[in-house]
Amino acid sequence: MGKMNYTKRKIDGLKLGQVVAKDLLKRIPPNITSKAAIRDPIIDLDVSGRALTNEGVFEIAAALVKSIEYEDDNGRVARLEELCLRDSQIDTASLPHLARIISSSAHDLRDLDLSENSITITTDDDASAWEYFLKSFSNCCVLRRVDLSGNKLSSRAFDVLTRIYGKEDPIDLTLSPEKYACFEKHTMGFGGFNQAVTELGSLTRKSSIASSAEKDEDDAENMSLAGVDQKHGSRHVEPNTPERSGSVHHAEVLQTYATTRGLRSVPYLILSQTAMEETCALYLSYIVVCHNKPEQLLTRVPAAKAGPPAQHLLAYDNETRCRGIVYLPNSQLGTAAMKVLDLSEAVREGLFDDLDSEENSEEVSPVLKSANATRKALDTRGSPARSGRRQSTLSMGSTDHGRYRSKSGISIELDRARSRIQGHILEEFGPGSNHLWRVALKMLTLGRNIRPVIQKKQSAIGNGRVENLKLRNSPNITSRKPSSATPLANRSPNQPITTSFGQWRLDNSQLVPITTTQSSPIKLSPPSSPLISTALKVPYRTSLPCGFPEEVWRRIMAIAAGAENIMSEAQQRSVLRWAMDRDTLGKERESLGLKEGAQIWKVLEGMGCLAYEMKL
Repeated sequence: MGKMNYTKRKIDGLKLGQVVAKDLLKRIPPNITSKAAIRDPIIDLDVSGRALTNEGVFEIAAALVKSIEYEDDNGRVARLEELCLRDSQIDTASLPHLARIISSSAHDLRDLDLSENSITITTDDDASAWEYFLKSFSNCCVLRRVDLSGNKLSSRAFDVLTRIYGKEDPIDLTLSPEKYACFEKHTMGFGGFNQAVTELGSLTRKSSIASSAEKDEDDAENMSLAGVDQKHGSRHVEPNTPERSGSVHHAEVLQTYATTRGLRSVPYLILSQTAMEETCALYLSYIVVCHNKPEQLLTRVPAAKAGPPAQHLLAYDNETRCRGIVYLPNSQLGTAAMKVLDLSEAVREGLFDDLDSEENSEEVSPVLKSANATRKALDTRGSPARSGRRQSTLSMGSTDHGRYRSKSGISIELDRARSRIQGHILEEFGPGSNHLWRVALKMLTLGRNIRPVIQKKQSAIGNGRVENLKLRNSPNITSRKPSSATPLANRSPNQPITTSFGQWRLDNSQLVPITTTQSSPIKLSPPSSPLISTALKVPYRTSLPCGFPEEVWRRIMAIAAGAENIMSEAQQRSVLRWAMDRDTLGKERESLGLKEGAQIWKVLEGMGCLAYEMKL
């Protein structure tokens, strides 16, 4: 009952969508087929090659989500593992509906084929739908392939893809399934699956998980789970084991594979024949550097079923020029675009080869090995606003990570190749062609009005005592050191006001000595609340306008420029500091003789906003 193939149906469009939706709803009780659906809830839906259109997708999506979300005491009736909508004449209008399907099937979906359709991103509405679609992959943990080939996506689509990809948490392959099962046991009751996985990633980076020997055993077990015969056979084909279904087997799958999720965990992203040109290649180069190699990610997703799915993956492995992220063939890729992509592949090979070599060393925990390898690969430095050096190969927008050091200098060549493309884009299309550049320059313009207020020097005499008194033209006269102020004393409201002169006081026009029986001075007790104590340590008033701290002005400028979901907080701070620092005006004047595109490039580089910041 799992195979639902409609490729040979004579109907299409809305009518085909209604037929598929009707078959899906039959799985929900009290229909006749509901019992069989509970026994075998797996669905492989194939509607490829039919003119399904957007209307048909709307019908299928509504019925599919309803079937997936239905669950009673007997269990679920639908678990979508494969969805093939190849050559179905759908466009960006279907993306929000597909996003609902992906979100509902986040723990089940293994293969998604949307190739040979009309998905292209040109307008703001298209970009919003595309962003919503990409965000729906955030909790996918067993997804093996996403095929978007044959869609003319445009450079704007790759712009959004790079930004969404960069915000995802990096993949940590040092976590063993047994450790995840132990953690899941204690966290699943406090916030659910998503919170558990999020806390798990933080825990993994702070503690040692297993010894090297234990990791080797875990890797061997994961390879067997992924269908890899270590002596012979394909890593893409499931082993001949008895089929199991139901909640028990599904829980075991989650226990094994749910340690990685999101677009970064997908071994194969297919982007061939998507009308890529050098701007798209520039965006994609940042993803290529950060994406793990397929052989690393395949151990964390279930193996493909024998037949076309496994054959597709084997075909991707035969492509030696691009691995995992398959962007060839693309007829519009020129020499500059191919160079930046080839250099990105080379940098990725060097980065992850270093990680692999570190993990193979003995007597070091996997977490420490990963951290040491990353520290060797990255040279930490300060904010780009304070340094005129080139930004990181991994992310030119990153302020928390430094320059990647390649033994052969490939990273330097990659930086140069990217800068050439960026300069060409600025010269031909201007900064408005890139969302990040446009927002960064707008925030810079607004931030120029935020400058520290120069406080006038206070009067020499204030608050009843002499402070820092300097007499001009009187070198022999020095200011007298003020005596300590007389503490406040408690007195009755009816007591006459008296004036003190040292140890004497004036009482009824007579000087009388101050006795020791005078009331004790008032003592101010410290604040009891810890929040008040903390607030008193950090002064609220600053030299910036309105006395607001820099962080408050950063948020104000980010909201005004529309940079909240575009730029990272580190980039926002860098732009604001660049704007407030008057020395940067001199740096900008130094490049006045250059072309306008080169001048803008230098400003963006100084602010660290040439590219989206990628989490590492």
